[in-house]
Amino acid sequence: MTVIPGEIVGVMGANGAGKTTLFSLIAGHDKPTAGEIKFDGHHLKGRSPDQICRMGIARTFQIVRPLRGLSVLDNITIAVRFGDSRTTREPEIIKRSHEILENLELEDRAPQSAGTLTLSDQKRLEVARAVATGPRLLLLDEVMAG
Repeated sequence: MTVIPGEIVGVMGANGAGKTTLFSLIAGHDKPTAGEIKFDGHHLKGRSPDQICRMGIARTFQIVRPLRGLSVLDNITIAVRFGDSRTTREPEIIKRSHEILENLELEDRAPQSAGTLTLSDQKRLEVARAVATGPRLLLLDEVMAG
């Protein structure tokens, strides 16, 4: 499969068809046993999830994984610091984090502990964290489920 920059591609299938596995392989959470996965001409096999994220690939998870003990804002600022190399100064990081929260209608929950959010808000936080890394490829896994 080839995805062209700017293209939106949907992966459909029944439960157990392998959609999440495909995303896990691309993002480096699972290791392929055959074939190859390339992004921007670079092989992804053998790279860790953090290396793949820094290459510009981010994903969400079917089961949300917020950093529950941290605030909503801290969840986003960590993602901005980790992945978005265009934003390096602290004031820029905070500004970018607030912009992302505002765009996903989570700004009013910024100081709240991520573990106290409703499931739907946790799903939005999951998307916000992925977006905060500044990805060129965003893999959204079951973002509307639950």
